[in-house]
Amino acid sequence: MLASPRLWMLLLAVAFLAFAFTAATLPATDPDAFWVAAAGRWMLENRAVPWENGFSFADGDKQWVMHEWLFGAPYALGLGQFGPGFFAGVAVLSAAAATAMLVIGTSEAWRFEWPGAAVALFALICFGPRLLTARPANVALSLAIAMAALSFTFDFGRRSLWVVVLLEWVWANVHGSFPLGVALIFAGAVMEREDRWRRLLACALAAAVTLGNPYGPRLHELVWEYLFGASPVQEVIREHVLEFRPLWRADAFLAARSGSVGLVGCGVMALGALLTRGFRVRGFLSLALLAEGVLRVRHLELAGFVTAVLVAPWAAHVTWRGNPLPTRPALRTAVAVVLPGLCVAAVAGAVARPKDPISPLLGGSNAARLAQSLPIDAKVWAPFASTGLVLWYAPEEVRVLYDGRNDCYSPQVAADAFALEVEPLSPEQRRALLDKYGVTYVMGDAAHPVLQAVRGARGWMDFESDGSWVVRTRASTQSPTGGP
Repeated sequence: MLASPRLWMLLLAVAFLAFAFTAATLPATDPDAFWVAAAGRWMLENRAVPWENGFSFADGDKQWVMHEWLFGAPYALGLGQFGPGFFAGVAVLSAAAATAMLVIGTSEAWRFEWPGAAVALFALICFGPRLLTARPANVALSLAIAMAALSFTFDFGRRSLWVVVLLEWVWANVHGSFPLGVALIFAGAVMEREDRWRRLLACALAAAVTLGNPYGPRLHELVWEYLFGASPVQEVIREHVLEFRPLWRADAFLAARSGSVGLVGCGVMALGALLTRGFRVRGFLSLALLAEGVLRVRHLELAGFVTAVLVAPWAAHVTWRGNPLPTRPALRTAVAVVLPGLCVAAVAGAVARPKDPISPLLGGSNAARLAQSLPIDAKVWAPFASTGLVLWYAPEEVRVLYDGRNDCYSPQVAADAFALEVEPLSPEQRRALLDKYGVTYVMGDAAHPVLQAVRGARGWMDFESDGSWVVRTRASTQSPTGGP
C-alpha cells in the first residue's frame, strides 16, 4: 500500500484541500498586502516605481527600494475591484502553485520508493501554514520550489536553461529572496558533471538578469543589508520584528507556525544526504538553508520547502529495494493533487466567507472606516499591524509616522516608533514622542497604551469611534466633526 503513488496523491490532495479551504475562508490577515496595494495605486497613477518613502511624514524623503514592486499594480487593481476577499483568492492560487511545484519537484523520487512522496507530504503539512496569506514572500515560495526542482533536474537541456533564467528574472522583480535562485543553479552545476558548462552558463545568465529591475544594483545592496544586517536600521528591525529574530527568540506561536517539527525532520534528512555519496551537495545546501531559517525564523518555511525537493531523491535512494514503479507524468500528478482543493476553495469562498473581510488583528472593518474619515492633512500614528490598512483606506494624502515596510526609515524614527508602541513607557513619555514628530491623529483600539496616553490629556480630544476602535486628535487641529 505504501508503494502506491495513488495513495500519496490522495494524501497530498487532502492536505492541500485543507489549506485551500482555510485560505479561502480567512479574512485578510496580512498587513503587508495592503501597503503593497497602496504602493501599486501610486505606481498606476504616476507610471513609475517609488524611489522615496513617500507614505511617512517623518521620513518621507528616505530612499525606498520596493523589492516587491511587480505585485503592486495587481494588488491595487484586485483590492480596488474585489475588496479584501481578493487576497484570499491570491492565497489559494499561490498555495496551489507552491503545492504543484512541490509535487513536480519530488515526483521523480516517487518512482523508486514511497519515502520520496512522503517527504513532499511532510513538507506540505509542516510548512503549509505559511501559504495561507497573500504576503509577497509567501507567494514567491512557489518560485523557490520550482527553481530547486529545475536546478537539480537530471535532464538540464536548452529549454531548462532558458526557463531558469526567465524564472530568476521574475523572482528578482517580485521578492528579495532571489539570490537563492542563483545559488541553486550553481549547486546543480557543482553536482552534475555531464552538463556542467550549460548549468554554469545558466547560472551566469541568471545572475546577470537580476540587474534587469527598476532599481538596478541598489536592489542587490538592499538584499545584502537584509542578509548581513549591514545598516543601522536593520539592527532596529531585528530587535523588534519577531520574524527577523532567531528561532530561540521567537514567541511560541511564531515558532510553531514556522514548522519547528519540520525543521527537525528536514535537518535529519539533510544530514543524511550530506553523509551519502552523490547527495552531499544537496545535503550541504539544505543544511545551510535550514541554518538561515533558524537564525531568521521568517526564512524557515522557504528553507523547508526547498530542502524537501533537494532531499526527496536521497530518501528514495536509501530505501530503494526494487524496480522503478509506474507513475503518472509529473504535471498530471500535480493537477490531480491541487484540482479538488481549488474546487472546494471556490465554493467555500462563495458561501463561507467571514462576516468581516478584514481580520481583527489588523483592526477589522472598523479600522478601515475610521481611516476613511481622516482628513487629507492628517499625520497619523496607528498600530504597526494596521498601518498598511490606513495607507490603503485613508485619503491618499494622509501620511503615517511609521509602517511595516521597515527598511525605508532612519534608525531613530524606527526605534522611536517601536518604543512608542511596545516599550513600557509612561503616558507622558508617549505623548512626548507624539509631540516630537508632530503627530496630529492617533487611531487604534481604545485599550492600546498610545490611545490611553492621550485620553483626556490636555490638547487632545476624541475625533471618531467605531466599535472598540477610536481616533483621537489634537484639539487645535480638528473639530469634533472632522471639519477643517
